[in-house]
Amino acid sequence: MAESALSITVPNGSVLPSGDVPRYRVDGVDRMTPFFMSLVGPGDGWAFVSSSGAITAGRGSPEHALFPYLTDDQLLDTVGRSGSSTTITLGSDATGTVWTPFARDTADDPQIRRAVEKTLLSDEIVLEERHTGWALCWRVSWRHSPSHGLVRSATLTREAGKTGAAADPGKTLRVFIRDGVVNVLPPGVSTRTQRQLSNLLDAYKLTELDRGRRLAWTRLNSGLTDLAEPCESLLASTVWLAGMPEATLLVDPDRPDAGQRRGARGQLLAAARLTLVPGETRQWSMVLDVDRDAAQVADLRAALVEPERHWEAVQLDLQRARDTLSALVESADGLQSTGDLAASAHHTSSVLFNVMRGGVPADGATVHRVDVEAFLEQRRLGLATVAAPLLDQLPETATLSALGALAEQAQDVDLRRLLGSYLPLTFSRRHGDPTRPWNTFSIQVADASGRPSLRYEGNWRDIFQNWEALAYSFPDLLDPMIRTFLDAMTIDGYNPYRIATEGVDWEVPEPDNPWSNIGYWSDHQVPYLTAAA
Repeated sequence: MAESALSITVPNGSVLPSGDVPRYRVDGVDRMTPFFMSLVGPGDGWAFVSSSGAITAGRGSPEHALFPYLTDDQLLDTVGRSGSSTTITLGSDATGTVWTPFARDTADDPQIRRAVEKTLLSDEIVLEERHTGWALCWRVSWRHSPSHGLVRSATLTREAGKTGAAADPGKTLRVFIRDGVVNVLPPGVSTRTQRQLSNLLDAYKLTELDRGRRLAWTRLNSGLTDLAEPCESLLASTVWLAGMPEATLLVDPDRPDAGQRRGARGQLLAAARLTLVPGETRQWSMVLDVDRDAAQVADLRAALVEPERHWEAVQLDLQRARDTLSALVESADGLQSTGDLAASAHHTSSVLFNVMRGGVPADGATVHRVDVEAFLEQRRLGLATVAAPLLDQLPETATLSALGALAEQAQDVDLRRLLGSYLPLTFSRRHGDPTRPWNTFSIQVADASGRPSLRYEGNWRDIFQNWEALAYSFPDLLDPMIRTFLDAMTIDGYNPYRIATEGVDWEVPEPDNPWSNIGYWSDHQVPYLTAAA
């Protein structure tokens, strides 16, 4: 078995080449303790993928999960039972020798080689397993499409020139494969329900299959309640298949002809017999999304009348997402080209996760008067009306420095304070992941019309640390940043737990909860400001 090793690959020898991006690769990953990786995108999609193969994913927050959001120790136990599921059988039917990529009980098999890859932008994660005895390489990748959802792409390659106990390099190889996703959650399932009522939840699930559209959707028959009142569940999670035209789609492996499955976990599996010649690769994808209403499901069914065209739309959206994410990082000086590739890669990753927490200006130092008015009204009802005569001096778009100068003319103390601390930031989200179950997250990067949501949110210390670095790239933000933190400090130096566009979040005493003090350190505010100065 190969020892673990880290490398950085750069296609075409450039830092950010067109069509691909540099990526980290860890070979022999099964020799390491499992670790989680964040899957990043410019939209509200989120996912945490373990080097063991486990995954949790969804949109917005853990309350809108596609796969259960559990603590990392529990997620490690879900491999093969939640998220990705693949079995490959040598021969043309399901009765031969079985290979299950990333199964826990095959990690010590000397014929197995495992690796993971992650782009420097963290927008694609790949799990790879090679079976040297069969001369086969299995890869599954995860990406986010803001418009279409979570994209899972799989490839199976018959490696040319390789030989093994069951593989002659000069002959074709016949396999039977069953591949897809399992334990897909329907919408309307809170984290509390996932953890405390999971058995009851399964009883309410219904998965339906449209074979003609190669589409399945999972929903609740009704909302979970013990009250004697109607409780409809009108949203669904969708999964559809692109590629592998010969596959039979299954929502219930025990009943291949079934068009629906009740009282069981949602899944969609594609079963097919494949014949691979040396050097041949087969590829297919599944696209998943949550919180789809009836109209959106109907639109998806209509789009899948032309599946190739719809899949092209997904691919275009993935490229737009990558370009957008790259532009966000670039705007904060996150892209470098130096003689030290590892240092450049580390810098890109650091800036990416920095702006994810602290945000990044949506349009440089430009402010939009309509958003300033909304900010004022949000912070104090009626303040936008008070500010109207003053704001009328501004054009529809102005600079942050012009707004700061205008703030000094305000007679109302709240108006002067808030105008001077206004920050047009976007892309910020509260920090959290499965290794920090006490610290959940929320991603709100766009408003109802799809425009960038100008807001920030995070733990006080996280925001401070990230803004301190961000100010080097955007010095015009420094003054309102300092004002924001000074306004959040008590007279005796205490700082709040969280800080956000909407205001601050203070500690609520919980005498019986030993973790209720997480994040509250009264000695941070003044030393941090002193260091920043």
